[in-house]
Amino acid sequence: MVSFEKEGSWSLCFSGAGFLGLYHVGVSHCLRERAPRLLQGAHRFYGSSSGALNAVALACGKPVDFCCSQVLGMVQVIKRLSLGVLHPAFAPIEYIKLRLQEHLPANAHILASNRLGISLTRWPDGKNVIVTHFATRDELIQALLCTLYLPFYCGVIPPEFRGERYFDGSMSNNLPSEDPNATITVAPLHGTVDICPQSTSASLHELNICNTVLQMSTKNFFLGFCCLFPPSPETLADICRQGYLDALRFLERRGLIKEPILWVLVSKEPPAPTEGTQDAGCDEGRKAGLNLNWAVPNVFIEAVADFKQLSPELEAALRKAGAKDPSIWAQFWQSGPGQVLTYLLLPCTLPVEYAYFRSRRIVAWLPDVPADLCWMQGLLRRSAHEFYSRIKAQLFRAVSPSTITIIIDNPQSPMEDGHFRPPCPLQQAPSSLGRLLWWTQPWSPDPPSRPEGTVMGQPSDRPPDPCTGPHPSLPFLASADSCAQAKETPARVEMGKVENAGWSEKKRERRNKPTPRLGSGRGVPMTSRRRNALASVGSGRGAGVPMTSRRRSALANVGSGRGAGVPMTSRRRSALA
Repeated sequence: MVSFEKEGSWSLCFSGAGFLGLYHVGVSHCLRERAPRLLQGAHRFYGSSSGALNAVALACGKPVDFCCSQVLGMVQVIKRLSLGVLHPAFAPIEYIKLRLQEHLPANAHILASNRLGISLTRWPDGKNVIVTHFATRDELIQALLCTLYLPFYCGVIPPEFRGERYFDGSMSNNLPSEDPNATITVAPLHGTVDICPQSTSASLHELNICNTVLQMSTKNFFLGFCCLFPPSPETLADICRQGYLDALRFLERRGLIKEPILWVLVSKEPPAPTEGTQDAGCDEGRKAGLNLNWAVPNVFIEAVADFKQLSPELEAALRKAGAKDPSIWAQFWQSGPGQVLTYLLLPCTLPVEYAYFRSRRIVAWLPDVPADLCWMQGLLRRSAHEFYSRIKAQLFRAVSPSTITIIIDNPQSPMEDGHFRPPCPLQQAPSSLGRLLWWTQPWSPDPPSRPEGTVMGQPSDRPPDPCTGPHPSLPFLASADSCAQAKETPARVEMGKVENAGWSEKKRERRNKPTPRLGSGRGVPMTSRRRNALASVGSGRGAGVPMTSRRRSALANVGSGRGAGVPMTSRRRSALA
């Protein structure tokens, strides 16, 4: 319950509305005419998106005709385009920036500081930021452009404010405020806001989005469409008048004005106040002098015959801003034949218009090219890193556990150089990806010596196993309990159908066993194949060499040690035998 006893104890908040921001103009003008104390004694004016434009107009003291002319003037510019908001000439941010630079006073930042609160959405985390202090006039304009920037509707690269990128504030907090219980909220859509159109729909479904509770009805869907695609100026003028009536209903229900204006509009006598027509559960309202009279009728603009009698100033401003161009050329293009001719010539005119307006936009973008390209580079780098991290996490999470078990009968302590440690059981290891990561670690050119009891099938460049802690790149390794269990069981290695129980000891014994050396010093053991080859020398078989007289005489002299120049010794005789 908002208390209006102490001046400065309440604030006003205007939600994002797009082209329906003219509704806020009608509400503000009603409060200025009927209850100026609410505007003069307000602590702060909050706003997001187009609501921030109305809030800065109140903070700077802009009249109602200025606000109406700016909104309806932009709508008329869009209506003159053949494709509306889809036309390449549609540039709302550039249009609003030129109008703000032209009409805002030089001390606008001084008037707006601590008096204005603008809702911004920070890129890329989407955090809501409310800005209340402005150092310069350009900084105030830049904050307004950021809260108006709707991604992909106004462009691709969001504007920069104080070194960071921001976009539409209504996407994170549509009704910004410091204290929601002490803030009068205004929105052009049907919902539970303090000042909003009353719905006649029987729908009981509500949608809470961006700190705003909206009713789910066909009327709201139509109004939401009008926020992005503007209707005719006449329809927007009626929405502005409806805002005036809704603000008037708010004032009468809370007893802030004494005249029963809405009862006069519906030509009925106001009922006598009874206990049932007041909010009996709001003791705070009674203490503050507020009688919430819910019997005040809900009046639509269609029921008002002459709105000029209710607010002559607002009606004059709407008529002036919505006046059509009286020139013959403008009237022709707005007529039926002119519209048909426009669409017939569209295939010829659209490429030329696209090239012209796109070139103008590129030229205007040139001063901001270095900063925008640097931002885009950083954005692509962060996106690629995040994509890689997520894919890597999903791969490790998606692989199935492996059945690899490595057990050691004579475990040894890890080596100090960190290149090799005896393997331990692997728990929850990926069957294919885990084995690939396990065997494809960086190779060490100088493998250390293997300690006693080490599995010989394990290469020296294998990464440290989890007995002393998990490897940083292998989060699926076993725990200390599994390592302790491995030290109590006999050795067996089962990896790729290889069993190595006791294999290392046998190989070491065979390698260290001395080999008998022949008399020739070649160190070749006497096998059956070699023995047969030597036995066939005397007969000339096996070598494939024909037996000649010279060869026969040479072989005959072998036994006696003659002819070959080699004396016959006992060692040679035993070798030949």
